Amino acid sequence: MRYLFHATVMLLTAALLPGHPASAADGGTPSLPWRYATCVQGGLSGVLPDSHLDYFVVTGTATECAAPAATDMPVGFGLVTYRGRAGLFGLLHGYNVRVFPTPPATGWQPTPITFGTLAVARTTGTHGVCLTAGPITRDPQMLLNYYGVKVACVRVTVTGSQAEGYSATMTPLAADDPLVSGPASPRSAYTGSTSPPVPDSTPGEDPHNFCGSCF
Repeated sequence: MRYLFHATVMLLTAALLPGHPASAADGGTPSLPWRYATCVQGGLSGVLPDSHLDYFVVTGTATECAAPAATDMPVGFGLVTYRGRAGLFGLLHGYNVRVFPTPPATGWQPTPITFGTLAVARTTGTHGVCLTAGPITRDPQMLLNYYGVKVACVRVTVTGSQAEGYSATMTPLAADDPLVSGPASPRSAYTGSTSPPVPDSTPGEDPHNFCGSCF
């Protein structure tokens, strides 16, 4: 039984870590392979409520600052969310991964991109959000976790209630702040979608789920 459990963990690790495609993700949607870019410059610039889903969208810009090595996978970055207090794992959902455009045949150029990601749920609390790049150092004792390089981090504080509405404020956060000190934990594979999958078998759910403010 212990060998079966170990094999299951290894398969799950391969499905979630960047650079290891899974056959399917998010209820049957095929996952897409990708790798962390090893040189990224950028920042997080704003927070706004999504126009369709119960999240706050964190916006920013990122530039791949060195030509990618020869690879058969797209390269990109992730928005990792840390929840509430120091030491908790950061979460990287596949819908908060963004990849850089494929270099044209004329050669690679450092092209900035803008993005918006569903980084924070629309509920009261404090969150750390970090734009992360590579390289990755894996923790041999925690097979499902990896550490990404923190390019830029912010603190997002959500206040209010469902009855009165929620609002969010964002302030800069040092990359070594205790709020974002934990390792990042992949929670779903990258599928190219910018929003979570529609929950299965939920009456009244919109089958055309989308993030109206994500790009």
